[in-house]
Amino acid sequence: MKGKLFLCFLLLVVSGRMLSCNTCGCSLSGNTLGINAQYLQNFIGITYYRQFFKQTDGLDLNINSESIYSEIALRGGYKIYPWWQITAIVPYKINSFSSAENGSDKKINGAGDISLVNSFVVLNTADSLMKNYRHQLTLQTGVELPTGKFASAYLSEDFPVSLSAGSGSYDISAGFIYTLQYKTWSLQTQGNYILNTKNKEQYAFGDRMQTSVLASKSISAKKFAVAPFAGMEYNKIFADTKYTFEQEGTAANILQAKCGAEIYYNDLVLGASGAFPVKAHFDEHVVSAGMLFGAYLNYKF
Repeated sequence: MKGKLFLCFLLLVVSGRMLSCNTCGCSLSGNTLGINAQYLQNFIGITYYRQFFKQTDGLDLNINSESIYSEIALRGGYKIYPWWQITAIVPYKINSFSSAENGSDKKINGAGDISLVNSFVVLNTADSLMKNYRHQLTLQTGVELPTGKFASAYLSEDFPVSLSAGSGSYDISAGFIYTLQYKTWSLQTQGNYILNTKNKEQYAFGDRMQTSVLASKSISAKKFAVAPFAGMEYNKIFADTKYTFEQEGTAANILQAKCGAEIYYNDLVLGASGAFPVKAHFDEHVVSAGMLFGAYLNYKF
């Protein structure tokens, strides 16, 4: 059981997995749910994300609008070699927006952008004589395909373009995951950069840079194991552009505290996590972000 609990992140390149999105949608994307035991194993599973945002007028703090971003995604990973895994993510978006200022509401449901991720292990000391310590370094590259619909009409309407189910563009990502494990304890650092390109409407969602650190401990029983974890995550979201012009209110800096747990039973893994904003700055807008909740169920084969 302990051998199966090697704790590594599975970089979620979505997205929405919203790889591409603006300020509100982006904070949902690119988020790792927690520690994932399916890393570099064959698996299939389902995940769920949900987060809401509120925007006030900045004067008497009356709420002008609310946005809710949700996603259900099918995920699968296949280990081609012991050092190489390919992961596919097929999301379905359920987004909504309501404005108290003009009484308008908008709901968007639809298939999102499919993502593919390559994971390459370049360092692994699992077979060394240092049995109490284990180091692993993994490099990752990903691409997001424009399979979801980009709602270009929102560019001329009073709705956030991040409500779109898709970005309409081919986007790429690159990152790393480093894990130091000591007996049943694990410390993990992760970083990645998402490069968003322009779509047919010459609109490009802002690039995103993300770093995180998580600590965890595995607790084994006779038939199952539990791995609680906690840490911090920082996101730098750059401004969207239309042609070459930056779009007002689409950049952000977000620092989040994260915690959660995974439960392992035979070939099943059940996990849940929450990300709580510690400090957030949204460009030109008085915006507050709610908790990002995620849950997932995976089956190893």
